[in-house]
Amino acid sequence: MGLIEAGAWGLGRVAAAARPGRPWLRVKASPWWARVLVAAGARRASTSDSMAVTYPANAPSALTSAAETPGESDPPGSSAAMFELHDVCIFYGDAQVLRRVTMSISRKQITALIGLSGSGKSSLLRSLNRMNDDVPGFRIEGRIAYERQDLYAAEVDPQEVRRRIGMVFQRPNPFPKSIYDNVAFGPRVNGMTGGMDDIVEKALIKAALWDEVKDRLKASALLLSDGQQQRLCIARAIAIEPEVLLMDEPCSALDPIATAKIEDLMQELARDYTIVIVTHNMQQAARVSDYTGFLTVEVDHEGQRYGRLVELDRTTRIFTKPNDKRTEDYITGRFG
Repeated sequence: MGLIEAGAWGLGRVAAAARPGRPWLRVKASPWWARVLVAAGARRASTSDSMAVTYPANAPSALTSAAETPGESDPPGSSAAMFELHDVCIFYGDAQVLRRVTMSISRKQITALIGLSGSGKSSLLRSLNRMNDDVPGFRIEGRIAYERQDLYAAEVDPQEVRRRIGMVFQRPNPFPKSIYDNVAFGPRVNGMTGGMDDIVEKALIKAALWDEVKDRLKASALLLSDGQQQRLCIARAIAIEPEVLLMDEPCSALDPIATAKIEDLMQELARDYTIVIVTHNMQQAARVSDYTGFLTVEVDHEGQRYGRLVELDRTTRIFTKPNDKRTEDYITGRFG
């Protein structure tokens, strides 16, 4: 059963995913559900019991070829994939936290990872730029290819990986320096000495922060609001001109207004960067992402818990007609 036909939780959560400007699909809802849908952020199509929720009526699945969708980015698994993972397993000491993940991540698209706590979402994200390397006991099996090169090959420099694949963390973490020096820090460390003023301005403009701070660049970054600090951290990440941005729960510590600004910013940044985001907020995943992967927790015969990727598909399909019942149960609130 597709989620458009699913129960109350599914309708409420799908409604929160509505993006303005998309073609309308009509779903039946009682007056009680109409109130929930409106509160979740959907728009009322009429005063009747029939609600309208924005979703593409002809959204291609992950298996649709580029030839069938001219002008769109290629789906996961195509030659345009930025990352390709094959049978990836992650361990910390003797504990396996992720088992046999195979997936592709598309170029200049937003891919969201959702799922149960403990399913390995953050470990998977951090493995994409080798942030796990310094964690005691970390070990990885399988292959992660970035631009067709094995990220974990012996000749690959982890520092260069992290320059090309930036990271934004759960809580804003500006340095106790000026706004200017926060943005300039990465370029200076990487030897980008020329035109620093232009580099800082460009990064702050891209992070939608320039107009708010251009007259106080020498002020402490710690004086900014939480939302501004998070956008500053995004500016700091993109100042060194990465190709990918990884975001680990970037809005979990922010209020709704600051969250909306970060979400709008992600949509703008996806024009220039490949973005992968971990979020526990399914509505956020549905609002901002092009693709969504769902991870769950399984238990082996020895009672050991580990994470596993259930499915990855276009976000519209994950939230309306997933292939796996476990995904549907999670989306509709039947577990997790």
